[in-house]
Amino acid sequence: MASLKTTLEELLSGPAYLWVALEEKCSMALWVGLAVSTWYKATTLTYERAALAQECLLLPALLLTQLCRFQLAYWGHTTRTAVLLAVHVFLGSAVATIWGYFMTLQIYVLRFDVVMCGISFGFLVLGSFIATLIGVLMAESKVGIVLLAFGTFAVCTAVGGFAGFYSSL
Repeated sequence: MASLKTTLEELLSGPAYLWVALEEKCSMALWVGLAVSTWYKATTLTYERAALAQECLLLPALLLTQLCRFQLAYWGHTTRTAVLLAVHVFLGSAVATIWGYFMTLQIYVLRFDVVMCGISFGFLVLGSFIATLIGVLMAESKVGIVLLAFGTFAVCTAVGGFAGFYSSL
């Protein structure tokens, strides 16, 4: 008879894999929106060259980090490896930091940027919790569980920090 842990893992791994696919599609759509917003601001508003260059360099960094995150999530789900899911969750803190920059620290912040960042934060936190839950069920050692816990803490800290900073503006 299968243990409760194995049963939960089998029950939740399919929906979790679908969540990663949904999160990936939505994150890419939000990235395109952010790129269009940056292009709009660069063509219509007065920008300092260094600030515009910084924002334009952060866009591909965000895209590459997101692509790496999702590939690690797919590999982690396919191979049932908690450490890959932990790295996926840890990279979420880097993604949250970049999204937080676009929500609070760039030269011109449009309401559209804030809405996109808020949606992205929601997907990021929920995806981190789902990956942590599945990773804990898949973990063969306590190291994987500890890495997942620290990764989730890092994501929640980054998201909470930028959300709090935005609300204080």
